[in-house]
Amino acid sequence: MRFFACIYRMKEITARQLHEHTDAMLDLAERGRVLNVIRDGRPVAVLVPANAAVDLAWDEILVEVRQARLERAQTRPNPILAERRKRQHFNHAR
Repeated sequence: MRFFACIYRMKEITARQLHEHTDAMLDLAERGRVLNVIRDGRPVAVLVPANAAVDLAWDEILVEVRQARLERAQTRPNPILAERRKRQHFNHAR
């Protein structure tokens, strides 16, 4: 059986409730409830069953893709690709 994260099945809990009653909240999630965790009045996380099929909105997916690209761009350059570019530039300059 697969579960889908649906608004009508979502229960709001506070971060403090999650902290103080972790076992009970995990039991709820295990039984199929989706828990929206609220901290300081705003949603910060969604706790879903492990076997849940969660459909993310395209906007959320694109944000994650853009973030991953930015993080990748900030890492050190690939030395193999740098050497290839150097050789291509050298060969084109001849």
